[in-house]
Parts: sequence; structure tokens; C-alpha cells
Amino acid sequence: MNVETHLVPDPLSARAAREVMEAALRPWGDADTTEIGVLLTTELVTNAIVHARTDFALRVTTSEERLRVEVSDSSQDPPRLVPIHGLEDHGRGLHLVDALSASWGVDWRDQGKAVWFELALGRTDASVATA
Repeated sequence: MNVETHLVPDPLSARAAREVMEAALRPWGDADTTEIGVLLTTELVTNAIVHARTDFALRVTTSEERLRVEVSDSSQDPPRLVPIHGLEDHGRGLHLVDALSASWGVDWRDQGKAVWFELALGRTDASVATA
């Protein structure tokens, strides 16, 4: 399944992205994968809203075994894993993506970038992060 939607840099877009993810993953009936997929999508979308500040696209692609989520924006600024200090309430998003996804990265494009992650459907335990 392929789903794509275009969103604006507004906090309400995070809610719309969560709804898209929940609908895209509903056929698998896997609550753990859905929860993690929604969480990680929210992190990437929030980064696009806060840092890129451009319109962006959310693309969800599923196969029998994999979920791939891409958030494409027009910014050339790279995503960064920033050190976490104390109890700060920001800067943890990419750390979550790194810890909970099977893989993640950035694809550079002429007009910006796509930050993506993949999950192995039906495998949400710790072994996913090392797959």
C-alpha cells in the first residue's frame, strides 16, 4: 500500500499525520507496530514543522514485511541527533527514531530532503533495531 499526503508547517499537521498512519496500519491489526509507527511519524513531522518550516509530504509505503515512512520537505538543513542534557523536553525525537526503527536515514533531493524510517511489520521487539 502507498499513501501520500501533503501538509503545511502547522502543529495541526501532526494530528493529521497520526490519523494517516493509523489508517494505513489498521489492516495489519498490530497495535505495537501502529503505536511505534505513529510515534516515530509524529517525531519526523514535528521536526519538519519546527525546523524546516516548509510545506512537506508524508509518504507511507507498506509491504507484507516492511513499513517505510518518509517526510519530505524543502529544507537543505540536515536532521541532527543532538546530545540530550538532563530533563530537557526537546531534542529526543531522532533518538527515538534511531532506537525504535529497523533503520532510518536521509535521502537528499534537488529541492530538499526526505527523512525516513523503516519498521519490520509484526516485529516490534528490541531485535528490530538490530535488523
